[in-house]
Amino acid sequence: MVSLIVPVYKAEKYIYQSIDSLLAQTYNNIEVVLVDDGSPDNCGKICDEYAAKDSRVKVFHQQNRGVSAARNTGLAHIKGEWITFVDADDKVTEDYIEKLMSKDGDWIIGGYKDTKGNCCHINEDCYIGNDRLIQFSQEHLHNLYTNNIAGKLYRSSIISKNSLRFDTNVRFSEDFLFNLDFLSHCNSVALIWEDNYIITFSPCMEEKYKLTIQELSYILDKITERTYALSEKWGTNIKCEKSIRVNIAMYPMKKIFIDSSEYEELYFHYVAGKERSSFYDRFYSDSICSPAIRGIRRAKMHIKTGHFIKAIKTLHKVKKAYGAIIPSIRLSRYDKLVALLCR
Repeated sequence: MVSLIVPVYKAEKYIYQSIDSLLAQTYNNIEVVLVDDGSPDNCGKICDEYAAKDSRVKVFHQQNRGVSAARNTGLAHIKGEWITFVDADDKVTEDYIEKLMSKDGDWIIGGYKDTKGNCCHINEDCYIGNDRLIQFSQEHLHNLYTNNIAGKLYRSSIISKNSLRFDTNVRFSEDFLFNLDFLSHCNSVALIWEDNYIITFSPCMEEKYKLTIQELSYILDKITERTYALSEKWGTNIKCEKSIRVNIAMYPMKKIFIDSSEYEELYFHYVAGKERSSFYDRFYSDSICSPAIRGIRRAKMHIKTGHFIKAIKTLHKVKKAYGAIIPSIRLSRYDKLVALLCR
């Protein structure tokens, strides 16, 4: 049996299509575990309606404690030998589970796409035993598809035997921390090409979460601890620098425009290390963390979504703060077009 765990919170707009996509699976031996995390809308009622109509659906209601706590509640009540996680605003194709179950491994990693048509495909492969898992970590842990839980299948016995749970102290990257914990107990990982998990596009994650420096420091410390533990276990140097940089780039741009010292310190501590002499060259040219590049891309995102006044205001702030250095930064072709407006 495959258990599909769905944390539910303020997803009334999407929940019907999400649950319908799960119940339409061509692989029949499933249970759908819906965890209503104290959603203030009609999601809890909708979940109960599905449970009344289909015996494969289980519903658990709890006070709002966050997505990690909701997933943990699901983990405490599943019966399946396999587990997959689906967010209530996402959906899957009807052969989602069937394709994942066609592979053999403790952890099956598939691709995904979003509602804007952006796709993530992974070249198929299989990694068995420590030497191959080391190779997997070196080849794939720096890629963001290993950071989330979209499109993945987990062997439940590994989770139960090692009491693995999501960290309820974090609101972002909790899935990557869980994946690192799970990987440390795996004996095999299989990769699959199909992009059968469909993510609802979100234009600006940074504004959605509004993480504090304390939260980010906690997340970054936990990622560092787990990668160090994997390195010690396998006798090699496991790096997750790209994931570290992605998390640093969740620091709010609004705060950076006012005072960038906290943001610079995060980058110095977790990325640059002791390289003070070339710090700013590296910092401002970093394709993920550079505040100038982030500002330009923020403006580009506003333009794409039709928020032209926001785009103008963002470009004004970028020009004021970083106009003098933008000509020296290596930019993509599309970023260059927007950057011209900052001069």
